[in-house]
Amino acid sequence: LVDDGSTDNTPSILADYAERDPRIILVMNRRNAGLTASLNKGLAVASGAYVARLDADDMALPNRLAQQVDFLDRNSDYVLLGSAYTWIDASGRKTGATFPPTDDTSIKWQLLFNNSFGHSTVMLRRSALIAAGLEYDMYYSQTQDYDLWARFLRAGRGRNLPEPLVLYRLHDAQDTHTQAACQLAFALEVAQANLRSLGFCLSREQVILLRGVYEKNAALRLDKIEAGMVF
Repeated sequence: LVDDGSTDNTPSILADYAERDPRIILVMNRRNAGLTASLNKGLAVASGAYVARLDADDMALPNRLAQQVDFLDRNSDYVLLGSAYTWIDASGRKTGATFPPTDDTSIKWQLLFNNSFGHSTVMLRRSALIAAGLEYDMYYSQTQDYDLWARFLRAGRGRNLPEPLVLYRLHDAQDTHTQAACQLAFALEVAQANLRSLGFCLSREQVILLRGVYEKNAALRLDKIEAGMVF
């Protein structure tokens, strides 16, 4: 558990959990270091075969870890695994769901333009991350996960399980609302870098246009799937 310089009673709550469960390792930042630095601290301390992510305000369903571990145990060529996720509001009421692409090819297509994984749904193979020499890039204060997954999946395969395994909380104080413009700017930079790795040097405006075309086509494809059309 990484506490990024909390100023409320979070440290005492975490200490109580750690005292009752010896499996818990606390990483306490003396002052707020930001999400990216805290993520890298967590990766540095982690020692398991797999690393699973979960933000403090999100909730993993009871079967989440078991299903993901089972998949990765049976599929050694996969290095990154997420899932669909259900949206909840500040009070925990379900408000919708997101079903990202599930197969490796579709995931990598989407990663060219936008993130294919809900950050709190991800489980990754730690040995593959170490072998690739990767961590979260400190340049990105936002969308650092999108950047890492795009680079990581150049070294292996990715998948999303179709069943929602995480409750993803939306509230007015989170970065999705307060840092929306910053998130978009960084996401466009990541998309530009992804396309540049394939030899396409595109402007921000061109990337925005391509993202729009991709998202429109993806929405049309989803509508056809839901309508039972075969193509």
